[in-house]
Amino acid sequence: MPKCPQKFWNFSVELYGRPGVAEACLELQDSHGMDVNLLLLCFWYGNSFGSFDKLLLEELVKFSITWKQGIVQPLRTVRRWMKNQTQLVSENQAAQFQSLRERIESEELSAEKIQQEMLEVITLQAVPASSDTGSKAIQANLVRLLKIYALTAEDDVQAKLNKISLAYSLLPVSPSD
Repeated sequence: MPKCPQKFWNFSVELYGRPGVAEACLELQDSHGMDVNLLLLCFWYGNSFGSFDKLLLEELVKFSITWKQGIVQPLRTVRRWMKNQTQLVSENQAAQFQSLRERIESEELSAEKIQQEMLEVITLQAVPASSDTGSKAIQANLVRLLKIYALTAEDDVQAKLNKISLAYSLLPVSPSD
């Protein structure tokens, strides 16, 4: 087994916080329906272990779809709906309304963290299709994920993946917590 990897959540927070990454991820999510956690997982797993095999990726996607539909998406839908509904409350209630929206956003983030922890558990029980780590494994993982979403790396998608890949290449090496 490769060296002890950085926790998936820590890796994701570090990569997601890089300039342009959050925007690229959210555009891929909103325009193409991609699960940001699976996208980030392609980088983490490729960096730490290698490339996904077909069965592992299918298991990860199946879990993520169920989790997203049951927990993350309902919270996100309510949070986004509330963003433009301030007219529903009086000025006196505006602070409470905003506080509620912030708590829902916090719960959405907590749900995504749990999703990432579960994805990490699933991947740690699997054997990589290839133990070659780094950019080639990440690329292979991204290609497999794009196929799941019936996407090709055309201009729009490729530009966003390039932003994330560039930010990934600038991350410091951090093999463990």
